[in-house]
Amino acid sequence: MNAPFFRPGDRWMAFGDSITEGGRYMAGVEYFIRCWGGRISFQNAGLGGDTSRGAVRRIDSECDAARPDVVTFFFGMNDVNRGLFVPGADPAVLEKEAVTCRGVFAKALEVMVVRCLERGLRVAVVSPPPFEHHPTSAAPDLPGVDDVLGQFSDAAAEVAARHGLPFVDLHRGMLEWIDRLRRIQPGGSLVEGDRVHPTLLGQLVMAVILHGALGARSVDRDALTVREASPLAFSVEPAGLPILWPEDSGVPREFREMLRGQLPVDVLARRDLPSGRYLLEADGEACGIFSHDAFHAGIPLDAVENFPTTALSRTLRNLLERKTVLQWEFRAVAWCDFMASEKTPRILDEGELFRILTEMRVERPYLDDAIAQRLANYSRLKADAAGHRERLDAVEKAIEAVTVSRAIACTLRRVD
Repeated sequence: MNAPFFRPGDRWMAFGDSITEGGRYMAGVEYFIRCWGGRISFQNAGLGGDTSRGAVRRIDSECDAARPDVVTFFFGMNDVNRGLFVPGADPAVLEKEAVTCRGVFAKALEVMVVRCLERGLRVAVVSPPPFEHHPTSAAPDLPGVDDVLGQFSDAAAEVAARHGLPFVDLHRGMLEWIDRLRRIQPGGSLVEGDRVHPTLLGQLVMAVILHGALGARSVDRDALTVREASPLAFSVEPAGLPILWPEDSGVPREFREMLRGQLPVDVLARRDLPSGRYLLEADGEACGIFSHDAFHAGIPLDAVENFPTTALSRTLRNLLERKTVLQWEFRAVAWCDFMASEKTPRILDEGELFRILTEMRVERPYLDDAIAQRLANYSRLKADAAGHRERLDAVEKAIEAVTVSRAIACTLRRVD
């Protein structure tokens, strides 16, 4: 396979709209890569409600702030004038709108890609996600929106091809995973009831797709190193950490297994054991009882709850969740400042900012919750920006300290 797009030590700036601002899919990609010995660090450059055209205004300042090695572009959902796509709308009007929107999207994406390439950055282009048309979604359907997003995906692919860049067709990939889910769970979705934003499971699927396209490296199923002392006493050096999947009762087990199959896993095999059942102990801790047949077939370590690497993986996942929250809070401040700048180019004091954004809650009712959340955080973060940065830096250092490979002493004790 080709070398992964991400390289060890990369600072990855994910540039996008509210789906990126939430940060969860980037945390998933970083988690998957770090679990298998890689080192990247995502930097959130998402801004809720932004379009590709709007993002042209901030691409340079975001690159200056994030100092990235690589940039991914992930826009499109807000580039569609969704308000026109109502049942009964004139098809000729919608077709004209689609052509116009596609042209603006492609031109803006081209401008941003060129600016990053001129900075010497590595770039990948990601298509927009799908719009959910399923009748069970709570929000009113907007027929034709996903067709336009499909056209945006084609336009993004053309921009990437023109510059020889990696292209990730997240639009098609998400639709394929939604189809797999619905074969198991009719009516299931990877998109929230608003038909726009991926669910937590949807964000996880996005991470799987992006990791497969940009971050995956080839790992042999037998990559785990076993150093023999005897058949019942040995040490192992795992190639990676077990990837821990959310145990969400609403997610069908079969679907979780499909996702699990997209990523590598260490397998512990002991093929010369006499018939029986054996207690596995690792570094003195009981990890479970398994049959000789299970050991012969190979036991995936992500299924062994108390194995030492499981605790490390859980620590890494929790740290990345904390990083996601801290970066999102910084983005909340950036969102307030940027949205206010649309009203006036002047530097605003806090009182003026609150007034402008409060007025926006009346002008744009659909943004009410987003504005309320960001206003609630704004004063606190502005007053303690240095402290907040220190907390984020501390989390980043803790993430770097989670190491993958070390020898683990194992013993097997027959229990029947």
